[in-house]
Amino acid sequence: IRKKRDLSPDAKLRFPDYLGYFFGAGTNIAGYIVSAFFADLFILNVLYLGLTQVGVVMAISKCFDGVSDILMGRIIDKTKSKYGKARPWYLRMILPLSMCMLFLFWMPPGLSETWKYVYVFITYNLASTVCFTANAIAHSSMIGFMTMDTRSRGIVGVMSMISNTVLQFWLRILYEICKFFGGGETYTQRGFTLTILVYLVFYAAAAVLAFLLTRERIHNVSDSESRETEDTLTKQEKEKKETVHREAEVPFWTAIRSLFTNKYWILCLVMCLG
Repeated sequence: IRKKRDLSPDAKLRFPDYLGYFFGAGTNIAGYIVSAFFADLFILNVLYLGLTQVGVVMAISKCFDGVSDILMGRIIDKTKSKYGKARPWYLRMILPLSMCMLFLFWMPPGLSETWKYVYVFITYNLASTVCFTANAIAHSSMIGFMTMDTRSRGIVGVMSMISNTVLQFWLRILYEICKFFGGGETYTQRGFTLTILVYLVFYAAAAVLAFLLTRERIHNVSDSESRETEDTLTKQEKEKKETVHREAEVPFWTAIRSLFTNKYWILCLVMCLG
């Protein structure tokens, strides 16, 4: 008889949870491909676009990326699903992220020089700033939803590190796959597009496995406890609770202003652009 999984908030995670988070970290493969191959190799060696113009595109996109992180965090906080808050996004992002990645590495022929930069700006932000950010923030949030047990959280972090190491090793053969699909040439749009398609199949499989194997425990318990105690609260206690809840929620534009006044975020942005 299969043992039922413990869904208490301080549960000690079992192997399926660890394996699920391992595959969840594997969904970051899209981000690795964009950061390691798109800007440095594909744009320069396949599309033959200017390095200066591309740098401007990336600089503007980095600013958008900081805003999208905050926005996606808000979206996850307000997500209501029987599967949890962050876990459903493993499945929700498969189709949009896959489509945007394919569009990113497939540019329609016949575009003028100006429209090529416009196309890169739009597809890069859709793939990285929007879709990959949604996937990455949801995956990072899972560690806080899975359990409160500190030892289990530590092991989950180790599984993530192992997964990232495997990804980096696997990406090293990307050149060989590009060369295979490119008819012996490494830098061809056809080769890159078909290679990305292969990697996206593995990404989709990893996302499905992450969704099936992981479980959220924290918010479900807190929600049920709040429902059980709601009827026992007095009117004054309910008003006080609502006031505290409103004060705990930081307004979106306040969070945005704090981002652009954070000297450490600005320094990181400058370092990335450099």
